[in-house]
Amino acid sequence: MKKSFTGFIAFLFLVTAFFAFHSDAPAQTKRVDKRAERAAKMGDDFFRKKDYRSAISKYAEAISLAPVYPYAHFWKGYAHYYLDEYDQSLSDLNTAFNQGHTPIEVYKVRWFVNLQKGNYDAALRDAQEGARLEPNNPDFQKGLAGAYFGKKEYQNALAAYRKVAAAEPNNGDVSYYIAESHFN
Repeated sequence: MKKSFTGFIAFLFLVTAFFAFHSDAPAQTKRVDKRAERAAKMGDDFFRKKDYRSAISKYAEAISLAPVYPYAHFWKGYAHYYLDEYDQSLSDLNTAFNQGHTPIEVYKVRWFVNLQKGNYDAALRDAQEGARLEPNNPDFQKGLAGAYFGKKEYQNALAAYRKVAAAEPNNGDVSYYIAESHFN
């Protein structure tokens, strides 16, 4: 009798310990998520004020609290883009994409970052994917045109620039690149 009572007490202790540890884990995760969200919101405030360096700092804090946080990675990459820090921007944008951030948002920024870095094939892929998802978005046509122009595929660049010109008839840069594509 004493042996079964001791076993029963041990069993209750183990069950109690299991539920105690099991219930603490989600509460701890929620606290980290809330702190990460607060840091990201502060980053958003800095971003809106165009204080990109402070925004990067807050997004980095959010990422340190929650490493799988595509939102923070995306906006951190976007802030780096505004500071012309293209390598870091590309790294954060790729991480955001790989963690499941909305692809169209990533494509809208990443094609330009790749274009600035001279990664014409990567810029072309992002612009093509973006144009597939939003065929009437002239920014993706600009991305296609810029990537083709950078790759010296002037016929393809010309076709894309013409689509941009139809959407933005008063854009002098487009007229210049149409002429430059014809020349080449």
